[in-house]
Amino acid sequence: MADDFDPFVERALAEGAAEAVLRPLFGDALYRELSELARTEPPNPALLEGGTGRTVLILPGIMGSKLALERNGRRDAVWIDPFDLIAGGIRKLRMDQPGRILPTGVVLFAYLKMKMRLRRAGFRARFAPYDWRRDPAQAGAALIAAIRRQRLSNVALVAHSMGGLVARQAAALDPDAHLIGDVVTVGTPNRGSYSPVEVFRLTHGLIAKLDALDLRHDAREIVSDVVRHFPSLVQMMPDRTARPDEDWFTEAGWPRGGAVPVCATLDAARRAAAALPPPDERFRQIVGIGQNTILSARGDGDRIVYTRGTDGDGTVPRDLAEMDMRTGPVPRYYVAGVHGGLMNRNDVIAAVTELLSDGTTTALPAHVPVLRESGAPVASAPDWTTPPHDLPAGGVLTPRDLLRGFLEGLPEDQADDAALHEAAQVPPETPVEGYNPADVAAAADRWDRLEAWRETVARNVAQGNPIAAETPERVDLYVDGLMRQVDDLLPEREAAMPDILRRAVVDFVDRPEEAAADIARSPLPLERVIGAAEEFLSVSFVKRAGVAIRSVGRILIQGDHLASGTGFLVAPGILMTNHHVLPTAAAAKRASVEFDYELDATRRAMVSQVFDLEPDRFFVANAELDYALITVAPHSQDGAAIEPFGYLPLIEGEGKARIGGPVNIVQHPRGERKQIVFRNSTLIALPADIPTIADADHVAVYTGDTRRGSSGSPVFNDRWEVVALHHAAVPDRDARNRYVTRFDTPWDRAADPHMSTIRWVANEGIRVSRLVAHIRATSKRKKAAGSQARACFAAVLAGRPPRGDVHTP
Repeated sequence: MADDFDPFVERALAEGAAEAVLRPLFGDALYRELSELARTEPPNPALLEGGTGRTVLILPGIMGSKLALERNGRRDAVWIDPFDLIAGGIRKLRMDQPGRILPTGVVLFAYLKMKMRLRRAGFRARFAPYDWRRDPAQAGAALIAAIRRQRLSNVALVAHSMGGLVARQAAALDPDAHLIGDVVTVGTPNRGSYSPVEVFRLTHGLIAKLDALDLRHDAREIVSDVVRHFPSLVQMMPDRTARPDEDWFTEAGWPRGGAVPVCATLDAARRAAAALPPPDERFRQIVGIGQNTILSARGDGDRIVYTRGTDGDGTVPRDLAEMDMRTGPVPRYYVAGVHGGLMNRNDVIAAVTELLSDGTTTALPAHVPVLRESGAPVASAPDWTTPPHDLPAGGVLTPRDLLRGFLEGLPEDQADDAALHEAAQVPPETPVEGYNPADVAAAADRWDRLEAWRETVARNVAQGNPIAAETPERVDLYVDGLMRQVDDLLPEREAAMPDILRRAVVDFVDRPEEAAADIARSPLPLERVIGAAEEFLSVSFVKRAGVAIRSVGRILIQGDHLASGTGFLVAPGILMTNHHVLPTAAAAKRASVEFDYELDATRRAMVSQVFDLEPDRFFVANAELDYALITVAPHSQDGAAIEPFGYLPLIEGEGKARIGGPVNIVQHPRGERKQIVFRNSTLIALPADIPTIADADHVAVYTGDTRRGSSGSPVFNDRWEVVALHHAAVPDRDARNRYVTRFDTPWDRAADPHMSTIRWVANEGIRVSRLVAHIRATSKRKKAAGSQARACFAAVLAGRPPRGDVHTP
């Protein structure tokens, strides 16, 4: 297993040396980015590369590995050496060529960025080139042998295009997952692609460029004598099980002309493709969409007519990329991007980083994004009627020009903002959900100022006296809340709670251990009420939870491959989430909310319902308190009504939770199915009660786990009243106020723009009492609003419904 990473290249990038050579190779934008990564290497890179980080092997796609011919003790670089190719050196890659073909490295401008970013995230990233001409099974066996030879274990594979097929073969040789722990494939043609068909018909852009470069052979000779004998290329034709009306693995399935593979090669490829091992639970896949892609083909006399559409990455149709385990679909994520440029995209790199760290990601959606104008498939011009395409002006080819033939339109400047957004027809200003950097910085400052208070709370909780951290006024408010709770549980014929029971409850709050002992010794029959209340509270807690969680859904941004969050209904047909998730009415107009995206009691997926948002009817948002209110369509896209999902009223009064007490968070972390932090999160502080941080009286600070995608989640007390709107995580910082990663290294913004490696120490939400006060003030300022807006304000401000905290029809 060769590791091509040439120390000279990284050193040159860091020092600005050899710019005249490297800048044309990488392109301006990628050169600038790689130079910055090289110059800002962490102060102790040995910590990241010296074995403490997990080994990640990057497998390139077909033609992404450099190949050299070794003969008589000499090594002759062939792919990709433009001078050798000009002289007809392509014939050195013939399968029957004397000598030995060795993989010597990878095409750096296609894969170096992924490697450097993974290294900056704490992984020991390396390249794993292979002989891409051969059967992927051979390359997979060679990879396993190299892993064993180097005594590696729990290796992660990140595989582009054909590299994913090699990874499948290698993983099958390690069924116990001792050597290979995780596999992430990107743009892999698991069931084939039409690029080999184009190659054999002499119409692929790569063949046109080789034809222009090679002074000794024309396109037909290159394909007939060399390329059509590559087992790998023949195996990657569309699978007949996926395209039953097409048969590319028999000579009879081809029209005349071109350079069809010979019968023996076709037969071997058909058997090999059928024997491709299925993936298993170690696999995750990233699938490209939104590009002009050949989706199907049919013979028409001597021609092939292709049907094109945007349901693919320009090389691999989406359905031919998607793969299944024996037990069901492989977890998959989608990106609107070009096949050859996928490994250089920042969002793909962020997704790979999260998948290797956590097994899942919110950097990319787990559903196919709705492209604004995906376009219906159309029949393109048949082959043989147009000349080979993509020749550069004047016919002058550089190595980078040549490689663009198989990279299928890699953006010239690697601009995975404007250029790729334009390809997906998504406005560049579309908001990206995640951790709002400004909120994170403010939360970190508040956390530092809370240090003395946090220590006091922790000490009181450890001593069994958390109430000592509360003010007397808040204790009274909290006890009043308990009284209301027990009132709800008493038989309706009892008009009020007996004083002795009230005193018992107050004592239970002030001195819980002593009060419990007193109650146990009491001869009064009312002791049974206390005991019953405790039991009823437990049952009520679970029942209320089942009702409350129905009102929580995940936010989907149509057409945006990055954005998602959580939201919840706070009045009939009115949703609340964070301002940084849906900052404008225009953003909300592109969004929807999905309810019941969760598992039922038997762990089966429920049938979810997606409702469009309708900000034209009602939309209010505030950046400082980080909230947004939006009306929801009365019926889902499948016709279900919104009413059965109820709502969680916003209660303005304080005292709904106590310092040191548990809070519960219902959320869609990373866009996954609904999850809950269940009584395993503690309210740490309400800064309004702390003079040194009274300027932050709108926040509540609590522990518990959240992820990107949890923004906009409701935070509950044990009565399932909403006490806060979750909006930010609190990052750990070092003595120099730098964010710290899970690897105890300073966080690098360039390498980890989605903050996926940061170590988080707490969470912060906006207090409901402050939200209601702001909404009330806003409603008064907007007296001139239409009757519909006034009705929406009134519904949100209505507060607690009778006898219960969760409204259900």
